[in-house]
This record gives sequence, C-alpha cells and structure tokens, in this order.
Amino acid sequence: MDDQHRSTVVVHERVDTRTDGPKTGGEREVLDHFLELYRETVLLKIADLDAEQLARRALPPS
Repeated sequence: MDDQHRSTVVVHERVDTRTDGPKTGGEREVLDHFLELYRETVLLKIADLDAEQLARRALPPS
C-alpha cells in the first residue's frame, strides 16, 4: 500500500481479537458481548478503506 493511500485510510488494519464469549449467563452480559462482537466485525470489514470507498454504495438503489 502506498503512502498516499495510507494517509487517507479511515480505519487502519487491526488484529482480530474477537472471542466467542459467553453463550449463557446474564442477559445484559450476553447482549454486551454480542454488541461488541458486531462492532469489532464491522471495523475489521472496513479496515484499510479510504473515505471514498466507505461512501460508495455497496449496491445500486433499487
């Protein structure tokens, strides 16, 4: 990746630290874990995209 692209990257590449977490337990604990899991997943998917790529539509409008 060139220096110009790296300077415009919105979210830099990151290490995948997601875990399976609790499957049972308190409702709040499980909910908090899954929300964090989904947030981390989004950040991993958009890593190394610049602002123009993030603003682009994934699919044309119907």
